[in-house]
Amino acid sequence: MIKKIVGVLALMGLLAPSVLMAMVWTPINLVAAIAIVVSWLALSKRAPGVSRLGAAIAALLLTFPLYPHWIWNSNDRGWHFHVGTQISNLGEDWLGFAGMFVYCLMLFAVVRWAFKATRTHLNQDALPAPGPGQI
Repeated sequence: MIKKIVGVLALMGLLAPSVLMAMVWTPINLVAAIAIVVSWLALSKRAPGVSRLGAAIAALLLTFPLYPHWIWNSNDRGWHFHVGTQISNLGEDWLGFAGMFVYCLMLFAVVRWAFKATRTHLNQDALPAPGPGQI
C-alpha cells in the first residue's frame, strides 16, 4: 500500500511543474504533460522492456515543455511552431535543464518501482510445476 502512495506522489511530482506553468502562462503544458505521462504508463504496461527508454524520452519532453520551447503565441500569427531552445544557445541554463531531466527520470523510476507487479507477488499462491518423474 505504501508503494502505491509513493507512486501517486511521484506522479504528482511529475505534473507539478506543469501545474505551476499552467497557473502562470497557459494550460497547454499541463495537457501535454498529462498526455506524456499517460502514454508512458500505457507503454510500460504494454511493453515493459522499453519502459526505461520511454521514460528517458518522456523525461526529455517534460524537461523542455511545449510553451515556450516549441510553440509560441503571438498576436499577429496566433499559435505557431517555434524552436526556442537549442543546444548551441543553452549557455548557463544547461545545468537547470540537466537537473530537471534527472528529477523527471528519478520520478519515472519511482513510479515504475511502485506500480510494477513482481512475479513472486502474482504467483505466490500458485503450486510449483511438477518436475520430471513426479507425474
